[in-house]
Amino acid sequence: MPAITLQVMVNAPTHVIDTSFVANKAAMRRRNGDILAVHNTQNFATLNGNDWNWNEPISSPRSVFIHIRDIPANLVPLARQRLTGKVKAASERIRIRQYRIPPGIMPQPVIDALQADREVTMDWTQAKTIIKKKSVTVVLDPDQDDESTSVVDADLL
Repeated sequence: MPAITLQVMVNAPTHVIDTSFVANKAAMRRRNGDILAVHNTQNFATLNGNDWNWNEPISSPRSVFIHIRDIPANLVPLARQRLTGKVKAASERIRIRQYRIPPGIMPQPVIDALQADREVTMDWTQAKTIIKKKSVTVVLDPDQDDESTSVVDADLL
Protein backbone atom coordinates (compact mmCIF):
# COMPACT_ATOMS: atom_id res chain seq x y z
CA MET A 1 0.00 0.00 0.00
CA PRO A 2 1.16 3.58 -0.60
CA ALA A 3 2.49 5.94 2.04
CA ILE A 4 1.87 9.63 2.64
CA THR A 5 3.74 12.15 4.75
CA LEU A 6 2.02 14.84 6.79
CA GLN A 7 3.92 18.08 7.30
CA VAL A 8 2.76 19.34 10.70
CA MET A 9 3.27 22.80 12.23
CA VAL A 10 5.14 22.66 15.55
CA ASN A 11 6.56 26.15 15.94
CA ALA A 12 3.82 28.50 14.80
CA PRO A 13 4.93 32.06 13.99
CA THR A 14 3.90 34.78 16.39
CA HIS A 15 4.60 37.80 14.19
CA VAL A 16 1.85 40.27 13.35
CA ILE A 17 -0.01 39.40 10.17
CA ASP A 18 -2.18 41.72 8.13
CA THR A 19 -5.65 40.23 8.21
CA SER A 20 -7.61 43.47 8.29
CA PHE A 21 -10.33 41.77 6.25
CA VAL A 22 -11.01 39.37 9.15
CA ALA A 23 -12.60 40.46 12.41
CA ASN A 24 -10.51 38.06 14.51
CA LYS A 25 -6.91 37.65 13.35
CA ALA A 26 -6.41 34.60 15.57
CA ALA A 27 -9.03 32.70 13.58
CA MET A 28 -6.86 32.93 10.46
CA ARG A 29 -3.49 32.14 12.05
CA ARG A 30 -1.91 28.71 11.73
CA ARG A 31 -1.55 26.87 15.01
CA ASN A 32 0.71 24.15 16.31
CA GLY A 33 -0.63 20.82 15.13
CA ASP A 34 -2.06 22.14 11.85
CA ILE A 35 -1.43 19.85 8.88
CA LEU A 36 0.38 22.14 6.44
CA ALA A 37 0.83 19.72 3.56
CA VAL A 38 0.45 16.09 2.54
CA HIS A 39 3.22 14.58 0.40
CA ASN A 40 3.73 11.25 -1.33
CA THR A 41 6.34 9.76 1.01
CA GLN A 42 8.35 8.05 -1.72
CA ASN A 43 9.14 11.49 -3.22
CA PHE A 44 11.07 12.51 -0.10
CA ALA A 45 12.06 9.44 1.86
CA THR A 46 13.55 5.98 1.47
CA LEU A 47 11.95 2.86 2.93
CA ASN A 48 14.15 1.09 5.48
CA GLY A 49 12.32 -1.99 6.76
CA ASN A 50 9.03 -0.63 8.11
CA ASP A 51 10.30 2.93 8.57
CA TRP A 52 10.76 5.74 6.09
CA ASN A 53 13.94 7.80 6.39
CA TRP A 54 14.05 11.35 5.05
CA ASN A 55 16.43 11.59 2.08
CA GLU A 56 17.88 14.93 3.16
CA PRO A 57 18.15 16.58 6.57
CA ILE A 58 14.93 18.28 7.63
CA SER A 59 15.64 21.99 7.63
CA SER A 60 12.25 23.44 8.52
CA PRO A 61 12.27 24.77 12.10
CA ARG A 62 8.48 25.06 12.00
CA SER A 63 7.56 21.56 10.84
CA VAL A 64 7.84 17.88 11.68
CA PHE A 65 6.95 15.05 9.36
CA ILE A 66 4.75 12.05 10.08
CA HIS A 67 5.15 9.24 7.54
CA ILE A 68 1.99 7.12 7.32
CA ARG A 69 2.30 3.68 5.77
CA ASP A 70 -0.42 1.22 4.76
CA ILE A 71 -2.91 3.89 3.69
CA PRO A 72 -5.45 2.41 1.27
CA ALA A 73 -4.57 3.40 -2.30
CA ASN A 74 -8.03 4.85 -2.97
CA LEU A 75 -7.60 7.29 -0.05
CA VAL A 76 -4.23 8.77 -1.06
CA PRO A 77 -5.46 11.47 -3.49
CA LEU A 78 -8.37 12.30 -1.21
CA ALA A 79 -6.15 12.54 1.86
CA ARG A 80 -3.81 14.92 0.03
CA GLN A 81 -6.74 17.20 -0.73
CA ARG A 82 -8.93 16.95 2.34
CA LEU A 83 -6.43 16.77 5.20
CA THR A 84 -5.18 20.22 4.22
CA GLY A 85 -8.64 21.63 3.47
CA LYS A 86 -10.02 24.76 5.06
CA VAL A 87 -13.05 25.04 7.32
CA LYS A 88 -15.72 27.29 5.86
CA ALA A 89 -19.04 28.63 7.05
CA ALA A 90 -21.24 29.76 4.18
CA SER A 91 -18.85 31.73 1.95
CA GLU A 92 -16.54 32.87 4.76
CA ARG A 93 -13.27 31.10 5.51
CA ILE A 94 -12.97 30.93 9.28
CA ARG A 95 -10.14 28.49 9.99
CA ILE A 96 -6.90 27.83 8.17
CA ARG A 97 -7.10 24.04 8.57
CA GLN A 98 -9.92 21.51 8.75
CA TYR A 99 -7.85 18.75 10.41
CA ARG A 100 -5.14 18.99 13.08
CA ILE A 101 -2.97 16.84 15.25
CA PRO A 102 -3.32 18.62 18.60
CA PRO A 103 0.11 18.39 20.27
CA GLY A 104 -1.39 17.43 23.62
CA ILE A 105 -2.82 14.13 22.37
CA MET A 106 0.31 12.64 20.78
CA PRO A 107 1.61 9.52 22.53
CA GLN A 108 4.93 10.07 24.32
CA PRO A 109 6.93 7.73 22.00
CA VAL A 110 5.75 9.80 19.00
CA ILE A 111 6.72 13.05 20.73
CA ASP A 112 10.14 11.61 21.62
CA ALA A 113 10.76 10.48 18.02
CA LEU A 114 9.68 13.86 16.60
CA GLN A 115 11.92 15.74 19.02
CA ALA A 116 14.90 13.53 18.22
CA ASP A 117 14.52 13.11 14.46
CA ARG A 118 11.77 15.55 13.36
CA GLU A 119 10.08 12.57 11.67
CA VAL A 120 8.23 9.43 12.71
CA THR A 121 6.61 6.51 10.88
CA MET A 122 3.26 4.99 11.83
CA ASP A 123 0.53 3.05 10.10
CA TRP A 124 -2.80 4.47 8.95
CA THR A 125 -4.70 2.88 11.85
CA GLN A 126 -2.43 4.62 14.38
CA ALA A 127 -2.49 7.93 12.51
CA LYS A 128 -6.28 8.09 12.40
CA THR A 129 -6.43 8.18 16.20
CA ILE A 130 -4.39 11.40 16.41
CA ILE A 131 -5.73 13.27 13.34
CA LYS A 132 -8.67 15.28 14.65
CA LYS A 133 -11.54 16.87 12.75
CA LYS A 134 -12.42 20.45 13.59
CA SER A 135 -16.01 21.29 14.37
CA VAL A 136 -16.30 25.02 14.74
CA THR A 137 -18.44 26.00 17.69
CA VAL A 138 -17.63 29.71 17.83
CA VAL A 139 -17.00 31.31 14.46
CA LEU A 140 -14.17 33.67 15.39
CA ASP A 141 -12.54 31.92 18.37
CA PRO A 142 -10.20 29.08 17.37
CA ASP A 143 -9.81 28.03 21.00
CA GLN A 144 -13.47 26.96 20.96
CA ASP A 145 -13.00 24.46 18.12
CA ASP A 146 -14.22 20.97 18.99
CA GLU A 147 -11.44 18.57 18.01
CA SER A 148 -12.65 15.53 19.89
CA THR A 149 -13.48 13.36 16.85
CA SER A 150 -10.81 11.40 14.99
CA VAL A 151 -10.71 11.13 11.22
CA VAL A 152 -12.20 7.97 9.68
CA ASP A 153 -11.86 6.61 6.16
CA ALA A 154 -15.38 7.74 5.28
CA ASP A 155 -14.38 11.38 5.96
CA LEU A 156 -12.01 11.22 3.02
CA LEU A 157 -14.42 9.61 0.55
